[in-house]
Amino acid sequence: MTERFLTPSRRRKCIDHVRHRSTQRKVPLGRADEDHLSDDIIDLDHPMGARQEGLAISSALSV
Repeated sequence: MTERFLTPSRRRKCIDHVRHRSTQRKVPLGRADEDHLSDDIIDLDHPMGARQEGLAISSALSV
């Protein structure tokens, strides 16, 4: 019987971690289109040569 009072309740643990109990149970999922959008951004950047120019500019500034 005393063992029940010695351990913190589940609610108390959640308050200590500043998260709601339902939040702890959910597995974080990324957005469905996250990889696709990242690839599109890279594809838009690449044909303009911004990556190569950015490297040339940054290396010129560091000299």
